[in-house]
Amino acid sequence: MGKRGGPRKELDFEQAEKVAAMGPTRKIFLDFFKIDYKTANKRIKERYGVSLGEFLEQRAAPLKIKLMSVAIEIATKQRNVTMTIFLLKNYCNFSDKREVKQEVKTDVVNEPVKIVLPDQIQKEANKLKEVGAKVLAERDAEAME
Repeated sequence: MGKRGGPRKELDFEQAEKVAAMGPTRKIFLDFFKIDYKTANKRIKERYGVSLGEFLEQRAAPLKIKLMSVAIEIATKQRNVTMTIFLLKNYCNFSDKREVKQEVKTDVVNEPVKIVLPDQIQKEANKLKEVGAKVLAERDAEAME
């Protein structure tokens, strides 16, 4: 059985390292080298022993650290409020809006819900119950006649 496919596509690893150090997305990396994901991933694994995604992350890490360092310097030394807010939101999980987390118990089934109302509302609710009960009783009585 002969080989399938066209000629083996190679990857310029020296250039790949330089491009990856700039922090491109996987799509941009693949488009730049005009190579498909499967081939690029295979070549990277053969050479570096990691997936294309891991390769891109590892090579972009120094850039990301440098950018974070610059951002922190701008926020602290230059007292840039916008950068400070950005860092607080992205690295300290600060938010403009408060998130309300609500948990719903799903293990309680068909239990009556007791609603506690202020006294005046409770009295009115009791009156409505009484009136409703009378109306139902009258209706039932008329139906039996």
